[in-house]
Amino acid sequence: MEAQRFGYQVLSGVALDLPATAMASRARAEEAFDRRQLHAAGGLAAVSGLLVLVGQWVSQVVPAALICFGTLTVFLGWIWYRRSRVQAERTLLAQHPWQIWPCHLQALTADEARSLRHTARPGTTACRVRLLAPGGAPARSGQANLPTALWNAMTDGVGPLWVCGDLRDPFLVAAPGGTKWTLCRPDEAYAVHSTIRY
Repeated sequence: MEAQRFGYQVLSGVALDLPATAMASRARAEEAFDRRQLHAAGGLAAVSGLLVLVGQWVSQVVPAALICFGTLTVFLGWIWYRRSRVQAERTLLAQHPWQIWPCHLQALTADEARSLRHTARPGTTACRVRLLAPGGAPARSGQANLPTALWNAMTDGVGPLWVCGDLRDPFLVAAPGGTKWTLCRPDEAYAVHSTIRY
């Protein structure tokens, strides 16, 4: 593990062994599996079915049935996406420890974000995350939508971040404490491990 090679702290056990991380992971899972969303999906399915049934006799109802069915499809896709994202994060947390890396953050310009097809969600800042080697040179780099509060908290864009995962693949980055994390996608230039000499 590169963090150990550089002498950076790696917490013992996997990330989910940390009580704060386990509690935050449960909260995210519950949020992604909100029963109200499933009730709404069930209601949309019932209305769609009813409109399709009525549409067999009243042709004016067919467009409404198609709109309702399309809305249901998009809604179910959104629920599936949120649940699969949370599950992927939980898998990383269950397989890897937290590593504490010194980092440099740089906001992506609008052109960079567009070229990378990387759009920030509300309350986040699209940025490049550089994990730094002891001399200050970038050891790894990736893009992430960091919470804007975390972005603002890092003076001059420099500070420690907690990292979880294999740095060749998408990994998690979090504020110290390991409770609020986001997925970081490695830059292609850093996606393959460089030769490590001991």
